[in-house]
Amino acid sequence: MDTPKIHPVTSLSSDLRAVLQGDTNKRLQSIIGANINTRFATSSSALADFRLAIADKDVQNDTTVLFDFRHLVPPTRYDSYSPLITKFIEHPCNLSEAENLLAPGLPRFFCFSSSTSGSPRKYFPRYYQSLQSRHITENIDAVGSIVSICYLGHRKFVELVSQSGEIAHKVPIAPSFPARSRTTMNWSPETDDSRMTLRGTCPIVQE
Repeated sequence: MDTPKIHPVTSLSSDLRAVLQGDTNKRLQSIIGANINTRFATSSSALADFRLAIADKDVQNDTTVLFDFRHLVPPTRYDSYSPLITKFIEHPCNLSEAENLLAPGLPRFFCFSSSTSGSPRKYFPRYYQSLQSRHITENIDAVGSIVSICYLGHRKFVELVSQSGEIAHKVPIAPSFPARSRTTMNWSPETDDSRMTLRGTCPIVQE
């Protein structure tokens, strides 16, 4: 029996294009509204023209904000964010200085570049809002047991210090997959020791 040929879709119908555009606009406006009061959004020179254009607009509901964003916000590089990301690496890192920097609240974890090009390692804070739509799912039509082996360790912590000088919060630094997996399963590094005693759970080793 011949296998049917699958032809890639090269264009969308007008109805599907309208649905896709509407969903894209909704998501973009939601992202803008959620992050408009962060330290980056209120201080970055890359967003100066955008801030001026939307100063008197309802960011959550005024659709002209999307036009302003697309026409006034240029593509950015890591250098645009590094001054704020550096605040997390400072010792001590004050909790009050770390909140609401690039997104509301504090990062759930940090990812990092491999530095294989010889350039300094780059750190990327990941926030809960960006992870809400990500889930670990399995869709397997098979009989028997399937075992997946993966690394779920973390390298070290960014320690956030309160005004009294005490460590108030820890944000793990880890490769992307382990960090996202741990976040999905709500596994905090502080509970690793107790988790290692559970039957059938492999140890999680800190590097």
